[in-house]
Amino acid sequence: MITTYSGQVTPTPASFTAMPVRSTHGAYAGGVFSAEETWDDFFTVAADRLHFWGNDEDAGTRQTRAGAGLGFPATLTVGGSAAMEADLYANGVWYGRVASGIRLLGVETVTVPAGTFAGCLHLQIVFARPDGVQSNEEWWAPGVGAVKRLGAEDSWDDRQLLSFTAAAPVQFAAPPAGASIENGATTTLAVTATGPGPVTYQWYQGDSGDIAAPVVGATEASFTSPPLNAWARYWVRASSMAGTTDSDTLLVKVADAPMKVADWAAQPEVPVAQRAPEDTPAGDGVSNLMKFALGVPPMESAEAELPKAEMIPEAGGKVAMALDFAVNPQAQGIRYALEVTDDCVTWTEVAFLIEDGGTNADGTQLVRLREAAPSVASRKFVRLKVEVVP
Repeated sequence: MITTYSGQVTPTPASFTAMPVRSTHGAYAGGVFSAEETWDDFFTVAADRLHFWGNDEDAGTRQTRAGAGLGFPATLTVGGSAAMEADLYANGVWYGRVASGIRLLGVETVTVPAGTFAGCLHLQIVFARPDGVQSNEEWWAPGVGAVKRLGAEDSWDDRQLLSFTAAAPVQFAAPPAGASIENGATTTLAVTATGPGPVTYQWYQGDSGDIAAPVVGATEASFTSPPLNAWARYWVRASSMAGTTDSDTLLVKVADAPMKVADWAAQPEVPVAQRAPEDTPAGDGVSNLMKFALGVPPMESAEAELPKAEMIPEAGGKVAMALDFAVNPQAQGIRYALEVTDDCVTWTEVAFLIEDGGTNADGTQLVRLREAAPSVASRKFVRLKVEVVP
């Protein structure tokens, strides 16, 4: 049982079981081995990958831990290399970041005082710590561990060792694109990603970073949607031994199909940080939600499309307030309401009648919202209220 840590300013400890491997460094001459230093390295094996968690030196009084562990690649061909990094802790105190590089130089038979070992992995390993660079060549025997080691301190350039600064993240070769399809059709979304070692994929429905709705079975670089009868948003997470990278949100527009404000706001011309219902990416003071409700494109001015107030005289000296405007016929997940006030301070939502005004050339539908039970007042003001509903 060992203790590792997470966090930097205030490290949080966590205990778990790891496999200790004891190593002894010393001199061998004339058939006699003289031990000079002994330490324990700690490893775990999960999903066929070996993770190094740190070591104990000087009878456990000096403990070094590599945060979440340095995960060695599951497969590595001769001449291949991999890079990793983790937080480094010395006796429970954060020490900085450590970057590790590993290269497989060959598979060899090694003879040492302990015997002859076949099939040894000849590895070149570099640790870049805040206080310098440590490099080793090691020979690992199957089922035994390290049986031979050649070490060099701060000799990166002299030995022409693996050159790296940190684990290279997965990168997308080009920004992935969405699609526009006919109602009821399918579409194939695809990405090209590169990274150290094999890259795996998982597609999700929703906005980038939201993992609540993984697409079952969508674990390749491309994904074919089911037949769609509404706008949809997808994204993909690409993973390698160096970590994960999330794509942007990919929007699939479906002709003459319903949409929600989150779908509508995910159009590529809208800045990612300006896609919330209350945001005003066009700078005209009209929110995404209001433009969505009125059928105005997100980056266009809504000035000419804002509701127009009307006063309709009724019997008994009453005047019904009304608003004329166009609505987005594909909009879903919102409700319209009519609010009235006589002081522009306290607004009251009132019952209203909906009158159909026909259809515009752009497909928007003209409507009039009119007070159903107007009151007698010397003056009144009216406004349109739009809300997102589940």
